[in-house]
Amino acid sequence: CIDCIESGCAWAVGICLESCSMIADAPCYSSEYSSDPATEICQRKDDDEADSAACSSQTDCGGCVQTLKSDGSYCQWYAEDSFGSPHPSPYCSTGGCDMVGCGSSVCPLDCSVATECSDCLNGNCSWSPEIGCFDSCDLIADASCFSPGRITDTVQEVCDSIDVNDQNQLWFSIIQCFAGNNQVNVLQGSFSNITKPIKELRIGDFVQVEHDEYSRVYSFAHLDSSRKSSFLQIYSDNLKSPLEITPDHLLFAKSSGGKTVESKAASLIKLGDELLLPSGGTSTVTKIRNTIRKDGIYAPLTEKGTIAVSGVLASCYVALPSNHKFSSSFHWLSHMATLPRRWYCQFNWESCQNESYTSDGLATWAHVMWVLAEPILESGIETVLLTTTVLSILMTKVIMVVKKRKAAA
Repeated sequence: CIDCIESGCAWAVGICLESCSMIADAPCYSSEYSSDPATEICQRKDDDEADSAACSSQTDCGGCVQTLKSDGSYCQWYAEDSFGSPHPSPYCSTGGCDMVGCGSSVCPLDCSVATECSDCLNGNCSWSPEIGCFDSCDLIADASCFSPGRITDTVQEVCDSIDVNDQNQLWFSIIQCFAGNNQVNVLQGSFSNITKPIKELRIGDFVQVEHDEYSRVYSFAHLDSSRKSSFLQIYSDNLKSPLEITPDHLLFAKSSGGKTVESKAASLIKLGDELLLPSGGTSTVTKIRNTIRKDGIYAPLTEKGTIAVSGVLASCYVALPSNHKFSSSFHWLSHMATLPRRWYCQFNWESCQNESYTSDGLATWAHVMWVLAEPILESGIETVLLTTTVLSILMTKVIMVVKKRKAAA
């Protein structure tokens, strides 16, 4: 090798050639591409050959990615071809990409065996706090889900943010809503409005909902200005800043290529989906991230049941964590379920303006309502639909009677 290179030739596959241009499917060493002495070039050749032999001797992924090469890096496992399809005969090599495909330093994981969030996501699987580790978020529609391809933060950041929220506390998880830095438009006087952070919104403010319509805020189902929490950051074209929202909160969107707008949990929003805007138009989702905020959680309830937040039309309500697949029903269900509170506030506005909260920042009335509703919620979606429908009809009739009596008086 040394004599070959010192004479101005090239060394490849154990023979001396006039030039590396004479061979294209094997490593080739020449002073044409390096100013190093021939001794160093040939030493590199020896190291490469030793690395190749060490890597190719490994027949399983675990042994492959733990085999140390001469430069301090490790061998890589080739389990997929250049099209991303499973390779018929996976093998171990020195790394990088070749005509077959690209190597990986991470072994394919049997997702069902991972019990920790970081192990799951590092194995290119998907993690749900409610379910555990499984192959893909596309396989479920009834729980929050995190996957490397959908969340662009590091694995550790994603797992840390999941730990921030206690996913096992039903009442805490279903009332979460918006991060405090989201922007809302609030009516000032009769003909003007002002944009302010949602954390500055107050009960009694009239906030933009749809088009040029404003609706009064009659309660904060969750109001905690100091809580640290995890949010999805949803970016879309035509909007300057992302919407920061908890995974269970409901948005109005069309699936990519779809024609019908429906309410769905934020965790089910995917790249290419179209978010409904207050104007009635849509904005296409371009990126979804996961972030942690320390400036609180805010869940304003408007009389309309919707609210325009950071340029996006959102529901004031959430889907139950265990029933995301029925999230299209929960906007209507929740709006009907909160009808008694809206009715109460019409006749006792001062009391509503001074509502009380639990130590977790939940509106006392909302906490009591959810506790009473728990047996119904556990009975299944059919029972919830029937119960809510009956109660809403009865409450509507009561309101009509009360209004008639007040008018008569």
